[in-house]
Amino acid sequence: MGVSTIREYEEERVVKRKQRDAHSQELREWERQEKARKTRNRARDVELHAAVEAWKRDVHNAKLDGRRPGSKRPKKADFDYESPIRRPRAQPIAEGDTHGEEEEGDGSDEQGDDDDDGGMYISD
Repeated sequence: MGVSTIREYEEERVVKRKQRDAHSQELREWERQEKARKTRNRARDVELHAAVEAWKRDVHNAKLDGRRPGSKRPKKADFDYESPIRRPRAQPIAEGDTHGEEEEGDGSDEQGDDDDDGGMYISD
């Protein structure tokens, strides 16, 4: 290994460490937010179950009185549950690092042509 490759290796390690640290920080924040969301949704669960129990009492009383229930059964959709927060993903390797990857060319090696004949040969 030459001096330049060792230096590049060390620089790459530093960049990757910074990326891992940033991703770890994002994950900690995501976990905190996700835990808070789950707590709020559990509170909505309690409200939903209480509403369902009240509805069941109303249905039971309606049957005893010989009438129809006054309302429909409460649904989970009526309680505005929060959707999960997307988990942050690790970022790809830094832009300057192209070990083992081809760089994009100028497009001169493209296959195909720009004719709009659908690939068919048309003779005049």
